[in-house]
Amino acid sequence: MGRWSCARPARSARGRWWSAKGCGSRWRRTEPHRGTYLRSARMPIDFPSPARLPAAWNCCLTAGLHALRGRHDYVFGESELESAAGELQALPARALLRLEEAIRKSPRHYDFLRRLAAHGGRPFRPVPVWPDERMPLQVLQSASRERAQACLFVASCDYDGYLREYALRAFADWPGRVAMAAALIRCGDWADPVRRVAENLLDSLLQREPERLFELIELALSMRGRERYAHAWSALVEPQLHAPRHAERLWRATASASPQVREYAYAAAVATGARSAADACIAALDDPHPRIAGAALAQAQTLLAPAQLDRELRLTRRRRVPALRRDALRLAARVDAPSLRESLDDAMFDRSTGPRRVAAYLLRERFGEEPRRMWREALEAGDSARARIALTALSECALPEDEAMLMPWLSQASSRLRLLALRGLIRGAAVGLPEVLARALHDSDHRVASEALRAYARGHARLTAPALRQAWELRPHYRARLTVAATLLDKWQALDFLLDALSEPQASQAEDRLLSELRTWTIFGRYRFGSLEQASPQTLRERLQRARTRLPDELYRELEALIPR
Repeated sequence: MGRWSCARPARSARGRWWSAKGCGSRWRRTEPHRGTYLRSARMPIDFPSPARLPAAWNCCLTAGLHALRGRHDYVFGESELESAAGELQALPARALLRLEEAIRKSPRHYDFLRRLAAHGGRPFRPVPVWPDERMPLQVLQSASRERAQACLFVASCDYDGYLREYALRAFADWPGRVAMAAALIRCGDWADPVRRVAENLLDSLLQREPERLFELIELALSMRGRERYAHAWSALVEPQLHAPRHAERLWRATASASPQVREYAYAAAVATGARSAADACIAALDDPHPRIAGAALAQAQTLLAPAQLDRELRLTRRRRVPALRRDALRLAARVDAPSLRESLDDAMFDRSTGPRRVAAYLLRERFGEEPRRMWREALEAGDSARARIALTALSECALPEDEAMLMPWLSQASSRLRLLALRGLIRGAAVGLPEVLARALHDSDHRVASEALRAYARGHARLTAPALRQAWELRPHYRARLTVAATLLDKWQALDFLLDALSEPQASQAEDRLLSELRTWTIFGRYRFGSLEQASPQTLRERLQRARTRLPDELYRELEALIPR
């Protein structure tokens, strides 16, 4: 774009044009002649050229590659400097944008650290020391192709717009993947002259090697959100991606590792006619990303014929995304698919909770059957993969009559199975729940013991002092957690338990928790109602005397005053 200017028409060194109409106070905006500018953008660089390329390009590139790995030092081995150009060639397209930013920042960060060290008198020892001089373009004539492209890529990332434009012009003699990546990135450049040269370079590279664009399609799509990139996308990139001769390459992009590329490739393949909407929908249903697979399922009812739709719904159990298996069941019920009952029977033993719950609901509402019946039958058949899924499902909806079926699972070696069985017994309000919780409180797995504590806290059973003391003795490593359970005891039972525990040597963490609970008891617990039938004042005083050496004097005097005489 032109600039606001005054005086006689003239041409700048960057190809911009000025003009004015009337006096100096009357300004008008003029545009450069497009054809003249494009011809100037394609002008070759004459040799000998001035020294403009950074001699430290290899250090900048290595620093950028280090930044991608989370390293921000400036100590590079000779092998790292030698292999940096080769690493750039093999770098995935998704990392090129981050590399460009890291390269652009590295010289200033290096200079900042050097100045900071000089100001503070601290040593700054980069290996090697970055050279400050510049080198001419003809130096690259004797370098390898990889090193020449790497040098120009680093120059195209510089803060100096003149240098970025210069590097893009020089890329005309070193085309390839790196040149196309630099052109794609600079098509979103904030400087208009640089952006136009980048578009011209990209145009020439696409005419020469259009298939390389599909190697960098993830980079091209990542740039699509930038406003300045819109013209290059609509005029250069998208027409190549949608070209009929690239239909197979576009479809192969649906196997990319990037969800962004796969999502675009499915939509573009349908828009260009590379694949039918039905074929793209069936392929997208198997996509591992939930967003893509979910969008395909949402359109399946309108895109697929009834027979195709029923066949895909039959394959619900092999879909990799749980949300897709769940939504497929809902769709089968909505369209009343012939395979609905078969899909429900399979989903009752799905490994994920969502499909199981939907299947149980539809089985009850559509067919009037009790879903627990299928899970109970699987548990009665003995331990198996289906039985373990049934145990997981029944633990969420168990009834009192399931107690006999769940009790054997408490003896399993797997702590996860014991936990599921305990949850089922708690949910079903089993008759023998107090004994079950007392045993679970000293389980070898902390998750089972924590589940028992939560059940006591929610009032499913009443915690007794003997059960807590048994867990305290059998599981010394969990004592710091068990001190919290003292608040679930009676007022004087809690004080009796805490003083009894503190009267014996404890680990530092457990002792700190005991002291904390005693302070809490003096502030809050003392006001609770409690009977002295379970703990006599004489026993409390005896235990207070035994614990005196571990009690602060102030806390000891307060407890002594609170214990009745």
